[in-house]
Amino acid sequence: MTRVEDLKLEFFNEAFMRFFNYFFQQFMVAMTNTDPYVDTMQEEFEAIKQRKTMRKNTVKMMGDFQQVTTHLEMDVTLTNFQIIIPDRPRSKTFLALTAKEFHVSQQVQLKAGRVYSDKEKELYVSSFRMQATKCRFSVNGETILTERPFNMQIIYESLAYSPIMLKVDPKVVDQSSHVRLRFDPLQFRIR
Repeated sequence: MTRVEDLKLEFFNEAFMRFFNYFFQQFMVAMTNTDPYVDTMQEEFEAIKQRKTMRKNTVKMMGDFQQVTTHLEMDVTLTNFQIIIPDRPRSKTFLALTAKEFHVSQQVQLKAGRVYSDKEKELYVSSFRMQATKCRFSVNGETILTERPFNMQIIYESLAYSPIMLKVDPKVVDQSSHVRLRFDPLQFRIR
């Protein structure tokens, strides 16, 4: 397990989802792909444009999607973690989220429910699990917005890569990424 102490991140809200997508769909793929400059989404868009996608009946008959189940082993704990969210670039006003510990791990597991026509069919899903303990929100690092510390859990799931999946119609298999957030009850201090 890797341990990092006293980490402070600053990001801008408008670009957060682009960063999130880049990290999980480009950077993490590049860690295991021999050619990190290959655009993995280009083939998918071309197949959809040319209508060379697999339909429901073909998917039902398939036994294996040849999904890649190897993944980067990740088990990282950050202590005294802080995220700074300015309201706009170069602003002196910011929202801060601090956590005593922030733990990130990854696993690949079989999950059902992604094939619309066969809800029992299991596909491999890559899952990033993030847990933060003793979190607090504050403004400008001074005014604490939460009455007491809380815990939160974030789970980010996406289908494991498969060259066959690039040819499957998105209306047949749910290929979207799923994000689940779970918080302890929050009590805000409003004055």
